[in-house]
Amino acid sequence: MGLFRTLCFLVATVAALVSCRIETGTSKGGYIATLSSTYDCRSVFVCRDIEVRNQEFDETFIAISDPGYRFAGWRSRDHGLCGGSKDLCRLSTAEFDENDALRAFLESDESVFLFADFAPAENIPAGDGRGIDCFNPTLYLPGVSINRTTLTIENGVEYETTFSGVVAADAEFESGFGPVVRRGQVFEQNGLGTIEGEMRQVVRREFYRLAAPGRLLDFGSEQSALFRSVTSESAFRDPPRVDLRDLYPGQSYDQRYLEEISFAEDGILNRRKISVSETITFHGHEVVTLPSGSYEACRFSEMRESDDAITTSEKWYGVANGLLLQQISAGSVVKLVAASVDGVDMLGNGEAATDL
Repeated sequence: MGLFRTLCFLVATVAALVSCRIETGTSKGGYIATLSSTYDCRSVFVCRDIEVRNQEFDETFIAISDPGYRFAGWRSRDHGLCGGSKDLCRLSTAEFDENDALRAFLESDESVFLFADFAPAENIPAGDGRGIDCFNPTLYLPGVSINRTTLTIENGVEYETTFSGVVAADAEFESGFGPVVRRGQVFEQNGLGTIEGEMRQVVRREFYRLAAPGRLLDFGSEQSALFRSVTSESAFRDPPRVDLRDLYPGQSYDQRYLEEISFAEDGILNRRKISVSETITFHGHEVVTLPSGSYEACRFSEMRESDDAITTSEKWYGVANGLLLQQISAGSVVKLVAASVDGVDMLGNGEAATDL
């Protein structure tokens, strides 16, 4: 079941399992938290009861693995939520008032259960620091202006692209999955660069919502004027992809979503949907070298398995400034050359890592 679907089972099931409390628990190797940061059950095997009082309850639960463990899935059991799934688990009571069986869920004093199982995994060497050190909430505030220049090295070809954009105020946008309209931030940017001697201009829009400090919901993006024959491209996700930064070294989390990819080539629109599973791991603080100098950064690795292929990528976000300093994926390296936020230089002279 998806992130933005009501995870209360079928009406008949809820009628049999009426409850107004969620009891959470885990096996050894991790903890449960919510994207909103309202509930955080780390360091205990049995979390406090979570009361569901009215039609305003809307929380998405995520299982976070400790170093040396992996998330094995939500446990299947009587009166259990999300059993047998590794998806993020959302419970929303928005529509309960319209159904007698669902309304009974709120009026009872029984319990349902959310239990996360973890299993031993390869203990990936991890460094020091926290992932939240590399999250800068300023980058996601409406009205903020961001300018950046990147250097891309791809299949032996190097080219620079300069992007200039502004974060729009709280806006509505089509998600790409039917008529559903999402509400969140839109980062619209214009890019100009040269590839293989040919100048190209890109207009790109990114759609996201800040769920809590260090926790982003990524709905997707669209861009136009990509290459000679490709005039537009978009990728939307259902449920949204979660970008979780508030991790400690060695911790990881899993997520699954559908991705709808569309692109127009030679006047023909091509569209398809793929299923994606991801495991994201935080490795700690490292020093990354850019053309302007060396910087302290948070390193995250992403393993992505889709209907097409299995790929891995590495990302380094700058400590304090939160910018994506470097990304390495199959066949390409992207490095940040220059960046400013509201006119303030974010890279300076590259001395940020001198104390390491």
